[in-house]
Amino acid sequence: MRHKMISVLGASITECSDWLVSFAETLGNRLAKSHFGIICDGKVGITETVCRALVEADHDLPVVALVNGSDITCQNAYCSLVIPTGQAWGSDRLVANGGDVVVVLGGGVPVVGLLDFLCTTSDKQVLCVSGVSSLLDSYLHDHIGNEHITPVKSVDEVLWYLEVLTEEFSFLPKVAKKKSAGKGTQIQSSFTTV
Repeated sequence: MRHKMISVLGASITECSDWLVSFAETLGNRLAKSHFGIICDGKVGITETVCRALVEADHDLPVVALVNGSDITCQNAYCSLVIPTGQAWGSDRLVANGGDVVVVLGGGVPVVGLLDFLCTTSDKQVLCVSGVSSLLDSYLHDHIGNEHITPVKSVDEVLWYLEVLTEEFSFLPKVAKKKSAGKGTQIQSSFTTV
């Protein structure tokens, strides 16, 4: 059976704030119950935090690392499958292309470059957590209305979009939709532009 896979990209260990680490831990815990596998770059940082939370929640689906070079050594000890890409740099594009949906949790110039690639040459849907990095927020502001990128502010929003973007798969748990008029309307209206 084919598993639904989420590509997770994000901040390096030096760019991680306490809020972002907490967000990543919560996301990992919630994803562990949602039957999604993970694809990441195998490095330490925010993606490792998501992977650790998944493993600690007894997640039994693949946690895949696509690592630079030809060495199967992986910095992230929580990955169940390590695949060397043979590339000195640029495995992030393979990570992004490998998932059904891309989730971006912060990051610097390399992540912005990858967003530009995804928004111009790919049909991947990208959920980008806003309010984490001024660089990413500036990019999101400049690309309002792009059909491939959706800013999100909470773990609930990430899970709601993942459910909607993969709604044809019946194994996904039902995530309660927002009932408040302001928040629910905002989520619904921003999704209709995707």
